[in-house]
Amino acid sequence: MARLHFTLVALCLLVWAATPGAAPDGNIMTAANRAAARQPRKCNEQLNAARHSGSARAPHGAQYQPGTAAPAFRIQTLDGDFTYPPPAGERISVVLHAFTNKSAFLECLWTDRSSLAALVQQLPEDSHVVFASLDDSGCSDVQWMRAQIQHAAKLRGKDVLGRMHFSSVPVFGLGNWIPSVLYSWTCDGVNCGLSQVVFTSKEWGTPIVAKRLDAKYDWLMGRWTPVSHPLVDGADGCSVAPAVAGAVAWVSEGNCSFFAKVKNMASSKALGVLVYAGLGDPIQLMDCAGAECYTQLSIPASMVHLELAVADALRGQKPVNVSFQRTPSPNFFFGIDQDGKLAEMGWFLYPTFKFLVWQTQWFDYAQQLHGQLQKPSQTINVFNHTLMQGDRGAVATVGLPEGNSRANANVGPESFATI
Repeated sequence: MARLHFTLVALCLLVWAATPGAAPDGNIMTAANRAAARQPRKCNEQLNAARHSGSARAPHGAQYQPGTAAPAFRIQTLDGDFTYPPPAGERISVVLHAFTNKSAFLECLWTDRSSLAALVQQLPEDSHVVFASLDDSGCSDVQWMRAQIQHAAKLRGKDVLGRMHFSSVPVFGLGNWIPSVLYSWTCDGVNCGLSQVVFTSKEWGTPIVAKRLDAKYDWLMGRWTPVSHPLVDGADGCSVAPAVAGAVAWVSEGNCSFFAKVKNMASSKALGVLVYAGLGDPIQLMDCAGAECYTQLSIPASMVHLELAVADALRGQKPVNVSFQRTPSPNFFFGIDQDGKLAEMGWFLYPTFKFLVWQTQWFDYAQQLHGQLQKPSQTINVFNHTLMQGDRGAVATVGLPEGNSRANANVGPESFATI
């Protein structure tokens, strides 16, 4: 198994903050348009019921540990109830994946076409995924998520929606044990929590806190520190800009590659680079391509959304400072294997559903392996107190039982092998 990136199937808990997301057709919808979108009456009724149900209690998840049995649950979805364990008794794994729009990492996960393609093309047949939202906008959030998957599946001729379940009730209204696991199984590793950038200026009183997505981990090794630095406009970053020396460069998306932008700003002695997406565009993963990757660059870089107040201040040559922080959040992922046991997610090293798919494939492999180990075994003595010496070593001829292994598939009961 070369792909042992232990990433789990997951419950997708989705939170849309007041930052741009993607519309169902793959285009980007602004926060204002999303806020104006109407929720179906049924969703509103379920949301109101959840608000007054008293089910949003402080989480107590100590009793839920990896490897323990997952309790039964039922979730109201856009397409009817999803019940676990399945009434028909099928052995399935369940993906539980938590999305929040406060995370630039998860925004990229959900808007990148190759990421969605991996989910619809490679998810094993016995794996299911449950999606929900952390916010009051939960119903419209999961409708958008379903549309994203529908679009990706249609392009590739895949029928996967029967194994995708979209909770019409937000996480705080589920009234079961799932929120306890999400809040108690904290994730402190790569791409966990909320990576943020903080802009401060005398032009505004309250700091502007925005989500950020750091450049791919194996391209740029430089890392941000909590220290505040001046922010200076570096135009589009496609040419050297001496003004950014000793500052973090504020660079627009487009006109040249991410590599070219970072290289030019490094040549300009910038401390780091913030590339901002165009209005309505999603945050992308900054990465190198081909021969670019052989050029070592030591400064950090991230992508953010365009902050108009920041852009206006810099355009007016007003001082702006920037710092970087990571804020804890509920875990974004956990899962249930075919044996009904809770399992942790591994690290998503970069934003793609491939890691989720690899974990479900690991579930399948582990189940098959455990099944093989339960079968009766036979011990065959090959060497017993045999002295191995000289160039030849030791040679033994043994009879191989019929059907002993795939390697012996063509060896009959009377056949022998020399080892």
